Amino acid sequence: MSSSSRDPNDLARGIELVRRYTQQSVRSVRDVRAYLARRRIAPSVAARVIAACRARGILDDEAAARLWAEQWARRGYARAAIRVKLAAKGFEEPAIERAGRRLEALSDDDQAQSLVAAYRNRQARPSQPRAPSVTPSSREANRLARMLSARGFDADVIERAVQASFE
Repeated sequence: MSSSSRDPNDLARGIELVRRYTQQSVRSVRDVRAYLARRRIAPSVAARVIAACRARGILDDEAAARLWAEQWARRGYARAAIRVKLAAKGFEEPAIERAGRRLEALSDDDQAQSLVAAYRNRQARPSQPRAPSVTPSSREANRLARMLSARGFDADVIERAVQASFE
């Protein structure tokens, strides 16, 4: 790296590094800042690189947070868990809030019941069809509850989803 932090080659190199890095996965600005530090890009150059990448649309925390949130929602995570995961990825509160608003149409109860139904369908053996009204075994109910808990659902939602799955 040259001694001048104003060297246009430093900026161009940094932008190219970010472009390649963001092709691998959706990244937050915090991820990119840490990546540039690992690549030994000076903080002053990194700030200029990030500003240039935002201006070019290469980095967009709002869009990235929305994409991550939608992916986790499709995988059956509760909204509260999605917020925690977005914060852990380094997104700022405004981006998390806007991503959360897009998920408001999804109720945690609907998400949990959908996840339980998908789980039970995978567990059903084709040679042994399930009776429509089956009393839950405590083992299966516990397994479902653990799965929902791991995805961030609260106890009330878990109880309703597990009970509904056996009705």
